[in-house]
Amino acid sequence: MLHQLYSEGSCSRYSPTQRQKKRPSSSTLSELKLPHPRPSINHRSCSFAESTRKEKKVRVNVSGKKYELSLLELSKYPDSLLSNPLLSGKYYDNKTKEYFFDRSRVVFDCIYNFYHSKGEISLPKDYPEQLLADELHFFGLFTHLKEKDKENLVLPTLLEKEIPSPKNMLQRKIWQMLENPESSLHATIICITTLLVILLSIAVLCVDTLLIPPVPPGEEKAGQTNSTINWTAGVTPEQEHLNDILFTIETCCVAYFTTELVLRFLVSPTKLLFFRSVLNLIDVLAVAPYYAMLIIEVGLSSTGAAALRIFRLSRVFRVLKVSRYVSGMEVLTKTMRAAIYDVWMVVFLTMIGTTLFASCVYYFEQFGDPDTDFESIPMSIWWAIITISTVGYGDLAPRTL
Repeated sequence: MLHQLYSEGSCSRYSPTQRQKKRPSSSTLSELKLPHPRPSINHRSCSFAESTRKEKKVRVNVSGKKYELSLLELSKYPDSLLSNPLLSGKYYDNKTKEYFFDRSRVVFDCIYNFYHSKGEISLPKDYPEQLLADELHFFGLFTHLKEKDKENLVLPTLLEKEIPSPKNMLQRKIWQMLENPESSLHATIICITTLLVILLSIAVLCVDTLLIPPVPPGEEKAGQTNSTINWTAGVTPEQEHLNDILFTIETCCVAYFTTELVLRFLVSPTKLLFFRSVLNLIDVLAVAPYYAMLIIEVGLSSTGAAALRIFRLSRVFRVLKVSRYVSGMEVLTKTMRAAIYDVWMVVFLTMIGTTLFASCVYYFEQFGDPDTDFESIPMSIWWAIITISTVGYGDLAPRTL
């Protein structure tokens, strides 16, 4: 029996006629639903790579001052300038192995702390908000600021809402020539021509006052010519002839201003908001007095003569048209807008000082000299203002001092 078992065992083990069992195929593995082997994670290698990335520094030179930032800090803001090689590549210096920026070092100190403090930024004091916002936008970090920090800043220049341009090709060309003097040679010529016309109209306004002699009240009446400049009696024929020449020149200037205003309105992409612009309102005020004077001269009376003087005076608004073509006026406007809080603070402190000193002087004068010229506190405030401003008209002077 043992032999039989051995024989069976030997046959099952050594018999060449016995077929060997086949390995299960891939389909068999899928049928068995065996779990796929998971790749092993080497935490030691990941931590080593992260530490290596953190230790690798990026050198930045901002107007001579050098900084070092790690790649891990820059990777927190992948769309910023320093994190994007496609954007920052043109600023890289192969000789010094650093990025060079001819920008503000004061602002980059804030940016450097922004990277190190995980999004916290300390804004510098007494630094123009517009320049600060533009620098942050240049380095691609303005959008990453917190909402409370954005509220303390103005919108960057490149992110300001752009005025839509007209869709029609002809209107777009005219719009560019009128709004952007640097867009083409024709736009520059139009800008220079407009400035010359403005200066000519101002010169006419000034010369007009030299030709018309003052007339006593009650003797004013309309002249015998059709000139809007000559509307008083008692002028000589020579003066009347010069008035006609000045009237012709002024009519040409007003026609030019009117044509420019109408063209601006016709090609404007936002006609409903056209007259909400301060510059467009100045253009209207530059031509409105001329047409108002023509209407008043038809039925000139004593009341009409007073109104005519007001409209003649309002022609001085043409001086403000220069602000559209001089970039310095825009800078001055933005400066005043940025410093409006400081200006109001100075005015407020001046009002407190003048009221305090004026009240003291008033009561001292009333107590020491009943016949004093300081009859009220408002009159004393006038004295305090001209004294603090070092004008010193001398019309009021305390006697008890």
